[in-house]
Amino acid sequence: MAHAFRSIELEQGDASERYLAEVLQKSKDAGKLPPWLLSWERTEKWSIADRRGVDFFIRTDKGDIRINVKSSRIFAKQFEDRHRNGDILPIVVNLFERPEAFLGRFISLISKARRSM
Repeated sequence: MAHAFRSIELEQGDASERYLAEVLQKSKDAGKLPPWLLSWERTEKWSIADRRGVDFFIRTDKGDIRINVKSSRIFAKQFEDRHRNGDILPIVVNLFERPEAFLGRFISLISKARRSM
């Protein structure tokens, strides 16, 4: 039973990561990303970065922001509790959220992290 739940969690995590990548790509294509957001890179599954909790590197004009994609606020809070130094930013992805609303929330969080660099 635990294996089944873990499998569902992994599938949901992968779907959330794909959603983020799709929203970013469509927003870039439509010219809706801020100029300081240069690019992004999804980490390879089971890579060292992935095993450390980094799902994406967001490349900005001030450097890279490492993010971890979570499917709920509860999982994001658990991640923050385990990574207290704050070097990896958890981002909650709700697959039912409108892409425009998600993008606005995402840009706001990334912008805040960028200002503190």
